[in-house]
Amino acid sequence: MTVLKHYSVELFGGPTLTGPDGPCALSPFQYAFLALIYAEENLSRPRVSKLLWNTEPDARARARIRQLRHQVQKRSGAQVIASAGDLLSASADVQSDVRDFRADISSGIYLPAAERLSRGLLSTLLMEVGEEFEDWRDSFERRLKKDLVLKASTAWEASKAGSEWERARDAAEALHVLNPQSQRACARLVEARARVGKLRAAEIIYAEYRLTHGSGEKSSHLTKLMERARTADREAAGPAGVPEVVQAGPRSPGSNPCGPGGGSGGSGG
Repeated sequence: MTVLKHYSVELFGGPTLTGPDGPCALSPFQYAFLALIYAEENLSRPRVSKLLWNTEPDARARARIRQLRHQVQKRSGAQVIASAGDLLSASADVQSDVRDFRADISSGIYLPAAERLSRGLLSTLLMEVGEEFEDWRDSFERRLKKDLVLKASTAWEASKAGSEWERARDAAEALHVLNPQSQRACARLVEARARVGKLRAAEIIYAEYRLTHGSGEKSSHLTKLMERARTADREAAGPAGVPEVVQAGPRSPGSNPCGPGGGSGGSGG
């Protein structure tokens, strides 16, 4: 019996169906069919018929869908598409990058989701399936991006307010991946990286932005932000790059915060 957990479907930068022996040899149209099911998780046969052929689900369309499903199962060697009545479903045992994308967002982990989305949905599917399918693809990708941007932006604001800078950085990194030319996205990332002690990484984002947009008015806000980050870093390091000494609190009996030869230590009583 085929073990479905050895299969994976990648739609970002794909589509690709991979089995135990490597990528499965599906035709572009079979991949379009598979992509619909694994993007939506569950899809009715009438909806599949509309998206693939822009037709009503008559007997001929239903026969074509059955044939497509049979071909995918045969070439993959597994039941990767489940069927129950009029509903076609992605197998819960097959790894899916769209499912992982949704899981990451639900868990508040935004950078991996943004990196997946940046590869493009079905970006290697060069075949023109049809107008309905192309409209669906564009709309589906926009919905994913809108959801990710909204949740990452909300996470940024909440994390910044709570000074949770590692979480804020994850959100900022994701927003920058999605829109690297945005001054707002760059500003958030510069601040987040600087706050977690990654000043050099912040400098890289600043330099890349200035390389594209110059040093004029468009870069002025980012320049001020970068200067504040540098100042804060210098102040934290203290004079000549030496970390500042934090004043100790009240000493416990027998302690000697001044080091050898310092304070009231020694043989005198």
